Amino acid sequence: MDSRLAKFDEYLSDPRRCSTGTRKLYIDDLSNWLETIGSNKPTQANAQAYLNTLTRLKPNTIAIIGHAMMRYFKFNGIVVELETPKIFQPDPQYLSLDEFSKAIETCSSQLETTMLIVLFDSGVRIKELINLKLSDINYAAKTITVTRKGGKVDVVNVSDKALNELSNWIETRGIDSEKVFGELRYYDAWQVFKRIGARIGRKELHPHMLRHSRAIQMLIAGAPMHVVQQHLGHKNESMTSAIYAKFTVSDLRKQIPDWGSKDVSS
Repeated sequence: MDSRLAKFDEYLSDPRRCSTGTRKLYIDDLSNWLETIGSNKPTQANAQAYLNTLTRLKPNTIAIIGHAMMRYFKFNGIVVELETPKIFQPDPQYLSLDEFSKAIETCSSQLETTMLIVLFDSGVRIKELINLKLSDINYAAKTITVTRKGGKVDVVNVSDKALNELSNWIETRGIDSEKVFGELRYYDAWQVFKRIGARIGRKELHPHMLRHSRAIQMLIAGAPMHVVQQHLGHKNESMTSAIYAKFTVSDLRKQIPDWGSKDVSS
């Protein structure tokens, strides 16, 4: 590693500031830039010049590299504004109520049913779910405690239906582990949803689609954006708005009208 990055890398090692994957990505990108400028001092000019040479890369990738550079400069007490492509945010994919109900009906095991319902109900990420511990479930308060990206701990509301499925799974799972889903791996969890998706004709079904579906269902029910933000565990409302604000309630009702009259979370 370039010696100029050592202290910045140490700074990023705090999980509250950066995930392990993002940290590695940033350091790799910055190393390539510093190798290009050699012994020259990092400046806004040579940073921008380097970005301008990356035309072979996707706009999103260039934007991420630019963000890493600006964060590096800020760490060193320098405010720099670099010109980067606008990051493209694809429209979130989601299930209609009918598709979600059909998915539940096609579940072939308690594991599938539990993961499907709890993911939708809580809106948590798949890693947050598979890391859930028995002690994280509070049946009386109707909450689960999850560890978000960066180590942030959140208490998330869940319905009686989700709690019942968790209870059923724990009683029948046949494993002795403090973790609710034992040693279930990230890949294995994705495979669960791949199988469910194949049965309902949605081959692209993935765990995060349940998170999007939950957010959209909440918006249709009239929940303010900041409530959706808190439920999903986003750091700020602008992040939530960037993903979902393009969908108006009327637009959503045209696409998934049943969600306005039915509650699939209780």
